[in-house]
Order: sequence, then C-alpha cells, then structure tokens
Amino acid sequence: FDVVRTADIIASKGENFSPMADNKYVIHKPSHYDQNRYNEQISYVEKLLSVNGKIDCLKAPTGYGKTAMGLIYTLYTGGYTYWILPTNFLATTTYNSIVNHIKDFSLENEVSVSLLLSGEWKEGKDKENANIIVTNIDNFELSTFKNKRKYMSLQHITRHCIFDEFHGYVTMAPLMFSFVTTLRARNSYKNRRTLIMSATPIFHTRFVKKDMCNVVEV
Repeated sequence: FDVVRTADIIASKGENFSPMADNKYVIHKPSHYDQNRYNEQISYVEKLLSVNGKIDCLKAPTGYGKTAMGLIYTLYTGGYTYWILPTNFLATTTYNSIVNHIKDFSLENEVSVSLLLSGEWKEGKDKENANIIVTNIDNFELSTFKNKRKYMSLQHITRHCIFDEFHGYVTMAPLMFSFVTTLRARNSYKNRRTLIMSATPIFHTRFVKKDMCNVVEV
C-alpha cells in the first residue's frame, strides 16, 4: 500500500507523472480490415478519450472488435498499459489476439507485449518493460496492492489499465473485491486512464456507478 499511496499522492497533485515516456504511434488501417467497421472503432475510441476524470467504459457486442479497440486506445494514450482479465485462459487468448493486431498495424518493432500469469512471465521478451502487460486480476491485485512481486514498482502501477471481459460473474468474491479496490484506488490517478470493456460490463451500485464512468456503447 505504500507504493500505491505514493503514486496516488503524486498523481493527485496534477503532475504529468509518467516514469515511462509516452510515445506517439502512427496507426494505419490494415488492408484486410473492413473500412466502415474500422472507422467506427476509431470514432468510439476517440469518444472515450474525449472525456477526462472518469473511468472509461466500452460496451460492445461479442465479435465487434473490442481487442483491436483496446489496442488503439492503448496506442493513443502512449502505449504503456496493464491489460487485465478475470482468468488465465482469457489472458492467454487475449495476449495472442493483441500480438496479431500489433502485427496487422505493422508495429511489432515498436510495441511489445508480455504475458504475466501466476507470478511468472509466460510470453514476451521485454517482460516488465513491455508496452502492454497482459495478466489476470488475481496476479494484478497481488502484485500491486500487496506488493508481493519484486518486479512491480511505482512506474508499473501507474500505467494505464484496461479491465477486459468483466461480466456479472466477477461480482463473486474474491474477484469483485480485487476489481473494485483497484478501481477505487485508480480513481485518483489524474494522469492515468482506466478502461473497462466487455459485452455486458458490470456496475456495482456501491462502488462503480454509471455516473462515475464515461460510457460508450456500440
């Protein structure tokens, strides 16, 4: 909690705090992407990023392309993000999808991604220094709030965060506890963005109310 408090104090001062230099990326539509769908995805991401001070929430049907949109969101915000999912299986599947999208955007030499599960780096050469770290909620909560992992530090927990595929079943403990605790703490990070995205994102009446969120629905 000392690390979280330190990050919170720095962010609350309104300083543009980011130990990792945010980058600017040129994103070109891959030739095999549908032009209309791609334009829609870009417009939705830009709408999400047009509002400050709230938790971003993307609600889109299965198969619409949320992973590609999450990647664009990451690239637009500088390229340093935790991508957090409820289970190891979803984390592994999403990791592979992100890698493929990065190749589609011809950014494999500029954007790196790693997979962190059960305290071990499963994939990715840059590990903790990768642009995108894909992990599950339990590992994220243990690594940041309890500071159990030596590779987690101030610069890592102040990354942007994407909470992906958090549906109603996440309301069951202990996932819900980790989820809402993380959101509440990150709500004070003035210069870091938090995105929730799923087909049926949850809103907990006590912790994550709709009026706390910038909701974009496809």
